[in-house]
Amino acid sequence: MHGSHLLVATGRQPNTDKLGLELAGVKTDEKGYIEVNTQLQTNVKHIYALGDVHGGPQFTHLSYDDFRVVRDNLLHEGPRRSAKQRPLPYCVFTDPALGRIGLSETQAKDQGIPYRVSITPVKKISRAQQTGDNVGFWKMLVGPDDRIIGAAIVGPEAGEIMTIIQVAMAGGLRHQELTDMVIAHPVWAEGLNVAFKSLGEEVKK
Repeated sequence: MHGSHLLVATGRQPNTDKLGLELAGVKTDEKGYIEVNTQLQTNVKHIYALGDVHGGPQFTHLSYDDFRVVRDNLLHEGPRRSAKQRPLPYCVFTDPALGRIGLSETQAKDQGIPYRVSITPVKKISRAQQTGDNVGFWKMLVGPDDRIIGAAIVGPEAGEIMTIIQVAMAGGLRHQELTDMVIAHPVWAEGLNVAFKSLGEEVKK
């Protein structure tokens, strides 16, 4: 194996030790992350922790949503909003790019959720045939009720395609609705018309 650079990723360490949390009585775990409940409330009931300081997946978009969780729970009436009941979309901006949302096959198996899987090579999508940018695949997981439970997109505009799938999941759309949807030609999203073509009849567990 040859390369020009070596990247060593050893993880992150929170700098909460400089916040004076002990003066307010706010608890942290053994790694220094602030302990919170599902509403992002610390053990001191009028203090909340938002963003990377409370651990878990460290994504900017989750930090934005932390604000929405706290805002709604403090200012809005109705059911309490939870930071645990939200999707976890993420992208890796490599070449080709990766976009992920929902469950992977491993997670579905571990949780005992039945599913079917469809894998479509990017080269089968019209836009790829026009641009020549044909490296990658689209992988879809569908539950017994025909609704999408997860997706992994590797290839051009992976994050944008993943976001469309996330919206479809949030709306409870069945995969047939994407297959039969009229989508402008020749955008990358048109690949959703063929992304479920290899969906098998066998339900995996």
